[in-house]
Amino acid sequence: MDTRNTHVAPAVYGGWMVFRTGARRATRNFKTEKEALTLGRAIAKKNKATLFIHRDDGSVRKITEYGAPKVPH
Repeated sequence: MDTRNTHVAPAVYGGWMVFRTGARRATRNFKTEKEALTLGRAIAKKNKATLFIHRDDGSVRKITEYGAPKVPH
């Protein structure tokens, strides 16, 4: 489990939240998904991590990797 990975998901009481894998609470909460995605992408890019975007039911809708480029062998 890579704790650098970032998630954007619906918040329990409405709105959207950004959190890192294994976190006990959200990094930040937002009213809209768009606002949450902006911060989520910035954090994932800064940490060269993976961004997981969740659906309303909690399942993963999209995964984007911002890690170091893969070098061909």
